[in-house]
Amino acid sequence: MAIIMHGSWTLRVSAHNSAIAQRFVVSGAETGNGSHDASDGTAVHVTGRQWSVRMQHRPAGQSWQDSRPRIGYPWIAAGLLRFELRAGDDELVLGCSLPASSDDTIVYGNARAYPGSSLFNPGRNDLIVIDPPVAAHELCRRFPALYPVIEKLYPERLRRFPRPEPQDELRPLVLPTGLPAQAQGLLLHSQPAARVLAALASAGDLDRAQAEAVAALATTVERSAGASTLGAGLGRLRRAELEALAELRDAGLRTAGEARPTSGLLLRIQHYQRSDVEMLGGPYSGSGERENLGFAITDEQGRYLFRLSREHGAPGVGRPDLILQSLGNGLTPTWESAPYSQVPNLQRIDLCIPNPSLQPKRLRPDHRVGQRGDELAAVERGLGGRAPANDADSHAAARPRLVSRTEGSWRGGLRV
Repeated sequence: MAIIMHGSWTLRVSAHNSAIAQRFVVSGAETGNGSHDASDGTAVHVTGRQWSVRMQHRPAGQSWQDSRPRIGYPWIAAGLLRFELRAGDDELVLGCSLPASSDDTIVYGNARAYPGSSLFNPGRNDLIVIDPPVAAHELCRRFPALYPVIEKLYPERLRRFPRPEPQDELRPLVLPTGLPAQAQGLLLHSQPAARVLAALASAGDLDRAQAEAVAALATTVERSAGASTLGAGLGRLRRAELEALAELRDAGLRTAGEARPTSGLLLRIQHYQRSDVEMLGGPYSGSGERENLGFAITDEQGRYLFRLSREHGAPGVGRPDLILQSLGNGLTPTWESAPYSQVPNLQRIDLCIPNPSLQPKRLRPDHRVGQRGDELAAVERGLGGRAPANDADSHAAARPRLVSRTEGSWRGGLRV
């Protein structure tokens, strides 16, 4: 399977521990496309808004086959932000690095599925989140403590014959905890990065160019001190109502079933601009403006990584609010998170997705969508499944086709 990447990265073979031929294949980028032998020290600088990398091996007498990539968690050392891609049982380790700068926001974490019978989403500590489908009358009948809260924050959901809204199919019911928000992640402070990264893209000596970029950026790192979360209507609730919510949430989380990793899951990341009511601390409506930023895919462990960069015209905000969606066939959203507020430059975001949202439509690592016009096929296998131009003997070749894309902060096409 292909791992979706964003922006400029330097890929370097860190370890090659197999007698079987290994390589990595870059597709969909502006520079660096093609197959690259996995010999020790092999390095290539890749640029592009959204592209993919596949790790492959070739057993004796057989054609190239995709390896099982595993995404490592990122870290910052010597001015570089790094993470590793590991294939199989570490037969091939591919180091991915870029000069750390304040122009980047990188989110990463695990995506897990939890039983749909759980009342609350077990992945959120900052908010109380009830994932759809939400039948407010039935909830209040089963849990009377919820009635005065929903009546104050979401009275429209308690109408005798509520008018269905399209966004209600995905929009979670979000309630405040009343607890102080906890700061997470890292903040980066650096000199402007655009000119520095442009010089890196055209460099012949990658090691020297990276060292010069690190020196020019002069990036400093600090732990995020200020914490923020949605007001979610907190000011409308009495203390007794918050205490009742806390007791209900504690009881619900104690009985929650085991959450398990979800592999091969396609995610879409959105930049969310709160509505005026939400900015004033009112209930979450999900009606604010959104911008689709790009896609990520989970590996066999359920891990993902996404980079948002001003390098390719991403929103010029220091700490954005982000929403993550899981996608099914045809890029149809099957679930979406409540917003993560004021995300710092490097933050771990672990997702818990109700199992019914995944079971019928989850994208398996080697699944091929039957409809040729399906953009999900373009994202899953078209970005990385096409044989590189410098490879004549790969059996993974597919006839190129252009699928137009006009949404989000980029426009153009994906080659299938």
